[in-house]
Amino acid sequence: MSDTKTTNDSPSQPPPKRIGFWKRLVFSFVPLLVVVLIAEFATQLSRGEVFANYRLRRVELLKRGLPGEKNEALGYSPIPGFSGRDNQWETEVTIDADGFRTNGPGERPDGRLILTTGDSFTFGDEVSDHETWPANLEDRLEQPVLNGGVFGYSLGQAILRAEMMLDDHPDSEWLIVSLIEHDIARCEYSRHYADKPWFDLIDGKLVLQPNTAAENPPTEEELASKRWRDRLGHSALLDALFAHGTASMQKWWFLADKDLRAHPEGTGRVLAPLLADRIQEKCDATDTRLMFVLQGRHLGEDARTLLDHLAARGIPALDLVTPYLAAREQDPDLEDRYYNSHMTAEGNAWVAERVAAFLHAQD
Repeated sequence: MSDTKTTNDSPSQPPPKRIGFWKRLVFSFVPLLVVVLIAEFATQLSRGEVFANYRLRRVELLKRGLPGEKNEALGYSPIPGFSGRDNQWETEVTIDADGFRTNGPGERPDGRLILTTGDSFTFGDEVSDHETWPANLEDRLEQPVLNGGVFGYSLGQAILRAEMMLDDHPDSEWLIVSLIEHDIARCEYSRHYADKPWFDLIDGKLVLQPNTAAENPPTEEELASKRWRDRLGHSALLDALFAHGTASMQKWWFLADKDLRAHPEGTGRVLAPLLADRIQEKCDATDTRLMFVLQGRHLGEDARTLLDHLAARGIPALDLVTPYLAAREQDPDLEDRYYNSHMTAEGNAWVAERVAAFLHAQD
């Protein structure tokens, strides 16, 4: 029996190639990147807007889809000639050639003009032109009403705009100054979502100060930090994380850019009575009757101080907060019917009804 030699003719297997460190690192981040991108897109959808600068929407009022533009005298004002639903609320908004919101498509009635000034509650955020309370008031009185409200205004800005309106319409019958309590606190800032004029208090008297931000320009380091934050602000996910983080994180991300305080907290309740006296003098000079309307859902020390001053000066004032809160106690559904973040069409109709009755009682 002959010997045989067994051989393995199959080729030897080469050792498996090892994936380099950097490739492994990249591959390990791919699932994480997919998760982050999904979270980013979901956050953008939840915000109702994609590919926006979400940080700037927190600090710049004019980045919020509101029909406004910069105004040297007032900080900002409605865009003359604006028309359509391209706004934050997607409601029908029409601004006339002079920068005032119209009261709907109908013709303005004849009669002496009633001027209104105030903030977003007067302008009519969240409702269409014919649903604002000035528009409803015009219908009820069958008398022309000019809507001079502007979103985000302080009481000081509303008074400044009223003075301009009186200069242009010195034969008006009434000036109605509408405010919510927070408009008084806004007087304490030289910037509140936008640079604006403000009133200083010197020797107990009001002194108008234009926006003074240019007198204290930011350093190059501060500008570089802002540029980086603005770039990061295009991420809805990062904006949500930073804006709801610690107090120091919120201040770095947006709070320091949103507001610039000119007065200590509480100064507004000192300024508001002086602003009322200022506009009373202007109305006296033009033989225009003046009244104040307090709207909203809050009646604190600032508002009470102003109402007490108006009563002492004999300036007509209509407090709508107190009857609203009392009615809401009896009918909890009133909150949903009258309010979103601003007043609904039904809520504005209620305001107009109360204002009309108050004006009739003054005759």
